[in-house]
Amino acid sequence: MSETEGKLLQGTCGWASPHQALSIYGGKVKGSEERLRIYSRKAFAALEIDTTTYAIPNPERTRLWAGLTPPGFTFLVKAFGVFCGSVEVGNLPKSTRAVLGVDPADRKRINYSDLCEAAREDLWTRFHAALEPLRDAGKLGCVVFQFHLSSFGPHRTNRTHVEHLRSKLSPRIRMAVEFRDRAWIQGDEASRTVEWCRANDFALVGADELLHETMQPDRAQTGLRPGEVRRAMPTLLAATCEWGAVVRVHRRHGTRERLLEDDEIRAWGRRIWEVAPRLRGPIWCLWGTDWKDAAIENAAKLAAAVGDEIVFDWIGMQKKASMQEKGGIASLFAKAQKSELSAEDRAAVSLAKTHKRPAEVHPARTVETSAIARMFAAKKSKREDDNERPEIETWR
Repeated sequence: MSETEGKLLQGTCGWASPHQALSIYGGKVKGSEERLRIYSRKAFAALEIDTTTYAIPNPERTRLWAGLTPPGFTFLVKAFGVFCGSVEVGNLPKSTRAVLGVDPADRKRINYSDLCEAAREDLWTRFHAALEPLRDAGKLGCVVFQFHLSSFGPHRTNRTHVEHLRSKLSPRIRMAVEFRDRAWIQGDEASRTVEWCRANDFALVGADELLHETMQPDRAQTGLRPGEVRRAMPTLLAATCEWGAVVRVHRRHGTRERLLEDDEIRAWGRRIWEVAPRLRGPIWCLWGTDWKDAAIENAAKLAAAVGDEIVFDWIGMQKKASMQEKGGIASLFAKAQKSELSAEDRAAVSLAKTHKRPAEVHPARTVETSAIARMFAAKKSKREDDNERPEIETWR
């Protein structure tokens, strides 16, 4: 039995948005790497990487993300946009553009149906390469495929396309599907969608959106217009696979509007209680409510609503790990004072003092100087990633 079986793990949709100035960062907007290190130890157990919708990152980048987070942390990765519909030509990898013979100056967007087989294979190879470091680290939760509101209804052709995507995604990687067209989960179609997801081992994402944001997008990000009424769109959370369930909460406009009302929180609490006993994995709840501490406030309210029986105590786990680590470091330096360390260990401690920070050492292991040197070098290096783009908050 997994320690996260039927447990609630929470996180946010992205972590580098300038609006997401969480108080855990000390009131300062830090670099994305330092943010991720703090985020994963002081706030949340999971994170959705949503920049992958717009560009496929280099494996070196995802390997860095895996290394910045503690054991047990999980990433949910949004699928590259063209798999679910279309993408800007300029966001395709250069190798794919070369196969297609297209120039961003000549064509703005391209659909999956426009890609030849060689171009598709190149994209899937690159996407899998980006996922591999996360999977190897045991930190890949699943890949989330989000399908468009206006062009992806519950039709046979669209179901066939989703099944095609499942056949292209590695069988070692779990797949979640989010249908923004609510026709998939309303009326008689809802039961058909649930059974189809179960037959294909898809996690059906329980997505929460506000009607006025989705149907009447407010690009000025000002929230409700005069006379408008805040209404949540229909949603459904069902246990369609044993390995887990996914909730995504969309709130893009306004400030206070990004905080869920108490009745919304209670409704999500009831849904989570219903699916939890049917799972052998966690329920991931991802907050797309980027405005200061809105995500933290929403997460705290949901945790209180579902109770300790379902909430996974990630922060408590990190505090315990930190105390054990500090105890190990203190023991190491105490031994150094008594000359009880080997020559290699004394060299490691000396190197750590030179850098004015303690060596991160497991108390039961011998410390290697080269390993600590690599650790400090890695913290100082800044890798450039041509494929990485800034997070886009609207239409997540």
